[in-house]
Amino acid sequence: MNKYICTKCGKACYSAAELEYLYNDKCPYCGGKIRYETNDIQNPDKVLVVISTLTEVPWNETESQWFVTDDDTFQCCKVVHLDERIYELIQINPYILEGMEPFYTVSCGLISLKRYSDEDILKYMQPYGFNSMEQFIKEHDGILYWQYIAEMIFETTCPEYEACQRYHSFEAAAGIIKTITGLPIPGMEEKSQIVPSKQ
Repeated sequence: MNKYICTKCGKACYSAAELEYLYNDKCPYCGGKIRYETNDIQNPDKVLVVISTLTEVPWNETESQWFVTDDDTFQCCKVVHLDERIYELIQINPYILEGMEPFYTVSCGLISLKRYSDEDILKYMQPYGFNSMEQFIKEHDGILYWQYIAEMIFETTCPEYEACQRYHSFEAAAGIIKTITGLPIPGMEEKSQIVPSKQ
């Protein structure tokens, strides 16, 4: 990941790609010109820009506020620390197996994206059809949505965050998430703070 600095406001932003892959080559905060954090010694006039506006989600995001990201699993996300890219996620895991009564569990955990290398992140993105960070950004209108990446990692690793308790119905498991997040159950109660899923 490359770090870039705005020449106008001085704020930092990050990118995994080079200039030719950019869709937005302005500062995400003020629209100013962006360059490497430090100049290239061999090419001191070389200016690099960020591929991403680092707008986290296409709706207004507030730290410490839960919002629904997937109605089907009542997956909810909370931004714990935006600059550090730490997210808390919770969701229902359905177990519908042949010859067994269906049951449901709940997974809840923290995803800290700075703990993952670029290679690790790409490994988690590939099952979702993304073979490069550039492809992911291109398909999201030139924006690097860190939250979506956190969701991919959580969904892939959710058994690690799974509580032992089993629930006999989706509604019973959803009641636990409602208690934790304060959000209404999608499709069962009046919608409030529910945002579109990434699908």
